[in-house]
Amino acid sequence: MRRVDTMRCICLGLTIVAQAWAVEAQPEIRSHADTAGFSQVSANPAGRQAGVLKNGHALAQNQQTNTDMRAIRVAYIVHTAEGEGGVPCRACISGYLSAVQGTEIVSTGIKFGDVKDELTSERYDVFYFPGGGKSTMHAEALGKEGEDRIREFVRSGGGFLGICGGAYAASFGPYQYCLGLANVKLVDTCTGDGDIEIRMEEDASKVFMLPEYLPAMVRNIRHANGPLWEINDPSKPIYVVATFTGRTGTKDFRPEHVCAKPGSFFAGHPCIVCDLYGKGRVALFSSHPEIAGDANGTAGMVPEIIRWLAGMETRPESTVAAREGWPATPLVSPGVCAEGIALLRLPTKRLRIWAPD
Repeated sequence: MRRVDTMRCICLGLTIVAQAWAVEAQPEIRSHADTAGFSQVSANPAGRQAGVLKNGHALAQNQQTNTDMRAIRVAYIVHTAEGEGGVPCRACISGYLSAVQGTEIVSTGIKFGDVKDELTSERYDVFYFPGGGKSTMHAEALGKEGEDRIREFVRSGGGFLGICGGAYAASFGPYQYCLGLANVKLVDTCTGDGDIEIRMEEDASKVFMLPEYLPAMVRNIRHANGPLWEINDPSKPIYVVATFTGRTGTKDFRPEHVCAKPGSFFAGHPCIVCDLYGKGRVALFSSHPEIAGDANGTAGMVPEIIRWLAGMETRPESTVAAREGWPATPLVSPGVCAEGIALLRLPTKRLRIWAPD
């Protein structure tokens, strides 16, 4: 009898331990309300289903396959023909959806014109601004209300992922959307096309967990006339996650678009940066991890960076607000540019952000 009771106690103890482990191991989505501790919130309120397609836009979203994980809700700009409210780069969207397929990331497609009404923290955790197309068309479609909504969304705790065109939009001038979400400024907008070599820097360990993206790792990434940056204000902190090695250059994207550059043109400049804007997080890629992501081994960067943007810490030191001197207020306030987001000029012709169809 005593032996039976002992076995029951052991089984009961193992059950309690197993239940506690299951609770501890469950992934969390965190808000940015407290940039030091990141208070836990639910990221998938009732009524929001995986893969919702807004306004009948094409390209179905990924379906959530791991029902034990709480969803990270991402709004992204859809692929459309140029001038019809989305981005003309099909690969920027299909590559993104492929990269997050089967993860806890639930994506919803919207047009630029939807941003002013759709992009709220109640609906989404992260906003993905992809590349491709003419920046002036993006600016016109987004409008001042859309610009302000993006700032408010990030300032109040949302995440902003900008790749190529989206990275241009979030930078400081002289040729910019004037969003000013990250502490980088444009120094050139004609940078060519092709696979280009990057090196992961020390700050990569703050946002990436996969070993292939940790510091000192070198790999190729697809470049498609993305921005060439310098740090805007060296006195303010920013995470430089990856830089161009300068060992490879680019070619002309099309015969009429002469922007080929040697490796020395890129050497030492940032390719991937992360920053804070108010209570939110910003991640910008000059190049495309989502295009040729399987061939170059960069596709895994996409879900990892989205988790960081949503506040899912992969390691204790990844809380960016803990860095000494990190700004507690936005780097730029609304209305800093009199003409707002439409202030995107070139000396001779409109800037076009090139990307493969």
